[in-house]
Amino acid sequence: MTTFSLVETMSVVVVMSCLITMSQTELHRLEVVQKIRDQRLSVVQAAELLGLSRSQVHRLLQAYDESGAAGLVSKKRSRPSNRRHSEDFRNAALDLIRERYLDFGPTLAREKLIELHQISVAKEDAAAMDDRGRHLGIATRAQEASFPAARPARLFR
Repeated sequence: MTTFSLVETMSVVVVMSCLITMSQTELHRLEVVQKIRDQRLSVVQAAELLGLSRSQVHRLLQAYDESGAAGLVSKKRSRPSNRRHSEDFRNAALDLIRERYLDFGPTLAREKLIELHQISVAKEDAAAMDDRGRHLGIATRAQEASFPAARPARLFR
């Protein structure tokens, strides 16, 4: 028995007392693969529906047959990016930002790192390296509630 529970962009799928977290895309692929296995959909129709080639749909079917719903989940999830900077590089750039560019914004700090030190980082990386929290994204800062301005009460006769 499969139970679907939607949580924002990820879904939790319970299959035989095993908990699997799936994205909406993966959940859609699971539904399509189950329709293929129930013979309600052909591989060609599924390929068109998913925007994949027939070969890729066959790979999905093979993964589903071998591992069930878990076979459709991305293997890259919760792994570090291949493009992630090393800790030494990050520490060197962070030391430079702290020493010379502490009062700079992330864009200007990035430009100075490139211009004067030949260190290329994305401005988002420069902002993330700023451990003061000034340039960190909204997700890490508390959202300030916005209330309408207080207005004087009007008297009606």
